[in-house]
Amino acid sequence: MSQKESSFVKFVTDYENIKNKENWGPGPWENEPVQQHIEEYQGHFLVCSRNSLGAWCGYINIPSNSKYVVEDEFDSELEIHGGITWSQARLPFPTGNPEIDEKEWFWLGFDCAHYNDDTPVNEHLRKFSDQLMIDIGKPELNEEMNMATKTLLSRTYKTLNFVIKELKNLVDQVEKGNNENKN
Repeated sequence: MSQKESSFVKFVTDYENIKNKENWGPGPWENEPVQQHIEEYQGHFLVCSRNSLGAWCGYINIPSNSKYVVEDEFDSELEIHGGITWSQARLPFPTGNPEIDEKEWFWLGFDCAHYNDDTPVNEHLRKFSDQLMIDIGKPELNEEMNMATKTLLSRTYKTLNFVIKELKNLVDQVEKGNNENKN
């Protein structure tokens, strides 16, 4: 195997192993849970889970008769980081909690993997970008990669506490909107 091939294989292999927190490297995620966090707020479940980039996604359950039960999450008037990106009758994963998994809820959610969001995967990719361009024989791409790395460096990581705060704000908006509908 050539050096070009071995660097690419290492890059891909490491990317595949990114779900292992030990591969994330140092960052604000070090003292956070690896995969999932669940709590309750004002009668709603707040479910936080990491996506394949290591970024947090947050979800709340809402009543099936809420005015916020919509087919197209992008039509939502609710304000949350990056907008509503999940609007479904089920979560995208089982939580292992029967009270959540086995009851009929409607779920709204958002993610923290937008353009200006940093993720553990970004940290992991930064380590390999320069060497990869050299090893695959494209040193002329180093300048472009350096610009891309600067963009990655300007991103901010959204912590679990940030996600919980956003979810509580989302619950407050839903409760206010549902109460206005009753009047």
